[in-house]
Amino acid sequence: MGRVRGPGPADRDGLSLATEQRLRERCGEMIASALREGSETMAAVPSNAAAHMTVETLHRAAFIASCPVGLFLFFLPLYSQALGASATEIGQLFAVFALMPILARPLVGRGTDRYGRRPFLLAGLTLFVVAWGLYAASARVNVLFAARIVEGAASALLLIPSYALLADLVPARGRGAAIGRFQSMINLGAFIGGGVGFPLLFAAQGLGYGIVAGWRLAFCFYTVATIIMLLIAHRRIAEPPRHPKEAPPALAVPMAPRASLRALIPLLIICLGTSTANGVTQPILTLYLRDHFTQNLGLLLLTFTPAAIVYGVAPAPLGRLSDRVGRRRLMAIGLAMAGAVAGIFPLLPNIALLGALWTLEALCISAAVPAEGALVADLTGGARRGMAYGLYSFAVGIGATLGPLLGGWAYDHLGPTIPFYLNAIILPVSALLVLLLPIEARRKARGEKVTA
Repeated sequence: MGRVRGPGPADRDGLSLATEQRLRERCGEMIASALREGSETMAAVPSNAAAHMTVETLHRAAFIASCPVGLFLFFLPLYSQALGASATEIGQLFAVFALMPILARPLVGRGTDRYGRRPFLLAGLTLFVVAWGLYAASARVNVLFAARIVEGAASALLLIPSYALLADLVPARGRGAAIGRFQSMINLGAFIGGGVGFPLLFAAQGLGYGIVAGWRLAFCFYTVATIIMLLIAHRRIAEPPRHPKEAPPALAVPMAPRASLRALIPLLIICLGTSTANGVTQPILTLYLRDHFTQNLGLLLLTFTPAAIVYGVAPAPLGRLSDRVGRRRLMAIGLAMAGAVAGIFPLLPNIALLGALWTLEALCISAAVPAEGALVADLTGGARRGMAYGLYSFAVGIGATLGPLLGGWAYDHLGPTIPFYLNAIILPVSALLVLLLPIEARRKARGEKVTA
């Protein structure tokens, strides 16, 4: 047998040159493609440090933007009256604030899905600066109306992208805690901000300058604080990927593929009921205490303080509890207990017992709200979360508008105890509906245990 001849020098050189050329072309294409994909990924996806910084900044923004809220319940009617507003105009001031978010929220939800969360969030903080500035400069009732309109729009622009951003950045097992902490910062901001504003108002009255001077000084402080927060948020909030690749929703819902948002409809109906129930007693609680127990404003504030503290600190740990024991279970328990407490309110003989029981109701509501918000994230994918939270906020906003109207009418025409009994009926019914939600818990989402 003859020996097979291998390639000679000329053959080897020819083969090497051709192969080398092809390898260079192929490797160049692969490296360029990898570099492009890597740069796009690094630009779109925030690092762990960036995500943590974004979440912390969201919490601070919610705290600062909520600081003036503590003043509105007590002093907006008094301030409006000092400017010459009638009772009808004062009611319209509250209505127009609730109406603006209702109109804006679905559009903002779609916009955050299409254009990103960050631009809307920064726009919300900017409008809060404008709103607080209008409050500080308000010398006529029509300026107050403008401030309320801007504030309502700012609320929608800030809260919807904030909830969607938290759902984007926090894994399913931690969403209840994240939303609970966010809600805690909103409530704590209202409490601490009121703690700053109330002394300014009382001091101005004590020195003879009147409530108008104290109001303006307080809102000058809030305006400066929000400007500083806006500058910090502009530097520290990162945009997550527009449509991140993720596991299916943590809760599998029997539904058509093209109608994933239909899964939210039962939950939205429940949220409409619970927000209506909470709104029923909101405008009349102070009136009830004043008419039946005391007209001392300091004592009324003292009665509200323990519940305000609970609203500020309880949602975060209770949100973590909902991650462990299940959203529906904790939400149903909280709503049922809150309804039972509301039914006892009219039977209490003194203001101290009412304050203690109202603190218990605050604890129950603080258990239900983070679980409710986390369920919205669990039921939807990242590409539609902005729209989902827009619909959720829309339902809550309608309830927050209808509830005070219903409560005020019932207080005047049916009796001062009727709003509490309405609350006692609606909340337990909502708790039962929560347990009947047509959803099935999936054992794992992204490899993590998730409970419904």
